[in-house]
Amino acid sequence: MQKNYENQQLDAAIRHFVYTFFAGEARPPSTQEAATQLGLSVAGVEAAFERLAEEHHLVLAPGTHTIWMAHPFSGLPTNYSTRIGSQTYWANCAWDVFGIAAILGKNATADIPCGCGVCNRQIVLEINPDERIESNWLVHFVVPAAQFWDRIGYT
Repeated sequence: MQKNYENQQLDAAIRHFVYTFFAGEARPPSTQEAATQLGLSVAGVEAAFERLAEEHHLVLAPGTHTIWMAHPFSGLPTNYSTRIGSQTYWANCAWDVFGIAAILGKNATADIPCGCGVCNRQIVLEINPDERIESNWLVHFVVPAAQFWDRIGYT
């Protein structure tokens, strides 16, 4: 679908709002919250959310206009989390716990529920976006990256 200039500007503003809201609140905004904050109708926000979802900027919960994912943020609690100060952000996968720290540019603690393949302990990492993490760990992705969007909510 070809976007017109007004839709491009609107979608960019809404996308910025969504990420700013996630960063501050550790949850996605509702369509009503976005509409109120941006002076738009709920229907206008819903249409923008749909366009953003079509372009893979957002993932909406099936059959709704509720934001499920705005990578690396998850709109729903998951087994993957990143703590920054007293705030907990949900991530979509182990990879995204790093993305949250990176996107917010803050030191964080990442909880990755998978166990170490050798000792079976849960992995908890202290992340500093200014430092490199030295490790000999391996990550196994069951689905090839080229297929992630085929079933993004279940990859």
